[in-house]
Amino acid sequence: MYLTIPSKYNKGANMYKTILLLLSSFLLVFSTTGCGSKTVKVKPKVIYKSVTKVYIDTNIPLDDSIAQNIQAECALDTRLLNSIKVASKLYHIEVVLDKKASATENSLKLKLIDAVSAGNAFSGHKKFVVASGELFEGKKKIASFKVARKSGGGMFGGYKSSCAVLGGCTVTMAKDIAKWLDAPTQNAMLGDSHLIKKK
Repeated sequence: MYLTIPSKYNKGANMYKTILLLLSSFLLVFSTTGCGSKTVKVKPKVIYKSVTKVYIDTNIPLDDSIAQNIQAECALDTRLLNSIKVASKLYHIEVVLDKKASATENSLKLKLIDAVSAGNAFSGHKKFVVASGELFEGKKKIASFKVARKSGGGMFGGYKSSCAVLGGCTVTMAKDIAKWLDAPTQNAMLGDSHLIKKK
């Protein structure tokens, strides 16, 4: 036998449930507001389309802070250029060592902004190189980076000259730059970025 509840009590019970539901909803909304929390909109990192062909001016300026013996003896600009050309092949990017890009083509302007040659073959090499780059589409700058790489000479470092170790830094940097060209972003910090001076 089932117990039948009179309809007047059913109506009262339903109204009671409705009131409880409304109060619960109100308390839930109230509890999640006014706590000082704000919706933070994170600006997405803009990644430009992959470069398939890029022109690079072979005249790479070197910052005045770089020691004159490094500038005169180590040919870091040439090493960097040649290494970028080789490393970019992995990403199917054609590098043309010429500044004459057309109005719609990509060009990359590089600058060597720091190079330190501390230590030696006997005490141990403590060297690093820093470069910057700006990517253009025609005359419009669309992306940029700074990159740093350090080296202690690696295997057989005691038999390597200072220029050879610095040159090794540019080879690693070139790999960073080639990877960046495959997905360029604005104000990228590549490699051993803690070595890049904040200006």
